[in-house]
Formats: sequence, C-alpha cells, structure tokens
Amino acid sequence: MSEKVDMDVKVLSLFIQIYCEKKHGSAEKFHWEPSEKLQDLGVLPRPLLCKDCLGLIEYSANRRRLCPLDPKPTCRNCEIHCYQGDYRDMIREVMRFSGKYFLVYAFRHGLFKESWEIITHFI
Repeated sequence: MSEKVDMDVKVLSLFIQIYCEKKHGSAEKFHWEPSEKLQDLGVLPRPLLCKDCLGLIEYSANRRRLCPLDPKPTCRNCEIHCYQGDYRDMIREVMRFSGKYFLVYAFRHGLFKESWEIITHFI
C-alpha cells in the first residue's frame, strides 16, 4: 500500500483513540490487532480502544485501504460514500470531536501548522 494510505490510517487511529479516551473512558479497553486483510498497510499503531471503537477502526482502515480514488477526496465530497449506516454516523462524530480536540491541543503546544495540514485533509 502507499505511504498516503498508511498515513491516513494512522491519523484515523489517532482520532478514534482520542474520541474513545474522552467519550468511553470507563469502558474496558483492548489493543487493536489489525486483521490479516490490513497487513499490507505496514506497521500500524495499536491504540487501546473499547469494543465499539475497535469495530470502527477496523472498518475505517479497510474502507481506506479499498478506496479506488486517487487522490482521495474528503468523505463529505466523495460520490461513492463507502461508509454504511451506523459507521458513517460514528466516523462523522469521531472526526468532528477529535478534529476540534486535536486543533486545540496543537494550538496550545505550538503544533498548529502541522496539525492544520492533517485536519484539512479530512475536512
């Protein structure tokens, strides 16, 4: 897989991890073990996530891996809409919450320029 896909999956896992830590703090957590179909993505982070967020990261990583579009548009501007049903609602909520959180964190720690480049890719 391409470095771009690897980076996108790493950002997705970071955003889902932020969301899970802040919204599902008391839930039992497990390390994400990417399935065999995701092994071609290279070395991926293994965030601690609740069961719902584990399902979301697996689904999201696979959707990104299978995306036929290059360059990949933002999901909002995509004609395909590959996320189905509840997953689409979940990833919207995660991206909205974690994107805002990430920008505030980056601004406070002097990382705004780099963070903005990451965020604008997904908006």
